[in-house]
Amino acid sequence: MRPFRPSRLAALCGVCLFLFGSPASARAGDYDFVGEVIFTNIQNGLGFGEDVPYFGIGTSALTGPSVQFGSIRPTSKPTPVDLTTVKFTGEVGPNPFLPCGDLVHVVATEDGLIFCTWTATFTIQFVSATEVIFSGDGEFTVTGGTGKYKNASGRFRTLFATGTIPATSDSALAGVTQKGKIKR
Repeated sequence: MRPFRPSRLAALCGVCLFLFGSPASARAGDYDFVGEVIFTNIQNGLGFGEDVPYFGIGTSALTGPSVQFGSIRPTSKPTPVDLTTVKFTGEVGPNPFLPCGDLVHVVATEDGLIFCTWTATFTIQFVSATEVIFSGDGEFTVTGGTGKYKNASGRFRTLFATGTIPATSDSALAGVTQKGKIKR
């Protein structure tokens, strides 16, 4: 492999400044992800406190197309709020898609990985005796990453909701939005 010369580095920096603006543009950018996420192992997560793996895909003006993956680790048992609503809390669990199962949520973009931790409140709304809507509201903290996101920081809020699904379903597809700031 050829050594990288300082003159090439200067030229590359000049091109980057021209295309992307001055270093002041490294301020936190608006993050506005929209996509879908699939959850699995839902029944064991609700009944036995097991982890609930998830995998999502979508896009954001800040990061472009991306995939996201991790797992929910329930931190409370489902508790009735009223006759039709049950809630429980959770946090980032071991990532089943990583070899070491680190406690991290991953956003994989073309420019690198973004690592996050999170806590959330999850809701199960009974719309009939046999159908529910599964939703969640979480606060994510960016803890670093790789590539352009090596020193990333920031926070964003995640909201998701399924359509009506069978109450006994062990997997579910949900629409998801994430809004906040990510600094590279």
